[in-house]
Amino acid sequence: RSRGLGDVYKRQVEEAKKAVSEYLGIPKNYLDLPIEIRPLPTEYKIIPFFPYGYLILEKKVLGEYNLQWDKISLDPIVLYDDSLLFRTMVHELIHRAQKVTGRIYWMDRADLEREAYSLTDEIISHYS
Repeated sequence: RSRGLGDVYKRQVEEAKKAVSEYLGIPKNYLDLPIEIRPLPTEYKIIPFFPYGYLILEKKVLGEYNLQWDKISLDPIVLYDDSLLFRTMVHELIHRAQKVTGRIYWMDRADLEREAYSLTDEIISHYS
């Protein structure tokens, strides 16, 4: 079940939009899109680790940009930590910026993620 973003968190979302807009030179209104709060999955990767068995890695998905519906989903866990909410929003807004600039259509997913993580780190260090 999903729900909207409460007023308490809207200020941080606006700060994330401002940071991404300024850093990437994209008009802030291009980053306006619906945000929902809903539980997101945990991804598991199983790696053969012979002769001992398997190594299981898990990664909690904190945010997701839905290209088709043009919206951001956030896992409720990010609401408990202001810096985590800001970082997750910056990352997902970068994906929105990748769509606005057309990069999302010609880069593969792995390159898009690497670029988003790199830009997130740059923006966080620039604005902290």
